[in-house]
Amino acid sequence: MPGVIDVYTHQNTLKLGKPTLYSKGGGATEEFTPLQDDVVRFNGMHIALVVAETFEQATEAASLLKVEYEDGEPVLDINDPKAKAQLIDPMGAAWGGCRYSPGQCGGQG
Repeated sequence: MPGVIDVYTHQNTLKLGKPTLYSKGGGATEEFTPLQDDVVRFNGMHIALVVAETFEQATEAASLLKVEYEDGEPVLDINDPKAKAQLIDPMGAAWGGCRYSPGQCGGQG
């Protein structure tokens, strides 16, 4: 397709380093690197990257990608034997001059 420079998927990806993980808890902080394997972890996850000369060319090329999915068994209950236990570290967020932990910063939490 004119203007398309490359298309990256898990089959021909750029090797990306592992992300720096600052805290655990929730999908936004999970430690995985996109396009490095064929696992789709959540709805809306990026599965390809199109590089083109213009945004419009990249968008058109992306719309032409064909994808096949295998059904997997979802884990919908924390008591499901397939659910993996995962410890969640305290967020340890800081506001102003106070580092917040439960029961700290003026007794809030």
